[in-house]
Amino acid sequence: MHMMPRNFALKTAVELIFVFGELYLASPLAIAMYPQYGKVSIEEVEPQYRDWKNKHGMHVKEFMFNKGL
Repeated sequence: MHMMPRNFALKTAVELIFVFGELYLASPLAIAMYPQYGKVSIEEVEPQYRDWKNKHGMHVKEFMFNKGL
């Protein structure tokens, strides 16, 4: 459709605008699709953490963690 400019500088500028626009819009949307916090059951962790108890003295059944997104 001959919509891109033939000038090298203008073509590069248009391409950079599209790339940075995608990063500016698509990255936050992709990160927002997934939950920030995750849960892991006690059976899935290393054996040294399976004996942990909470502040009430009961065994921990699952761990909750921040994914750091």
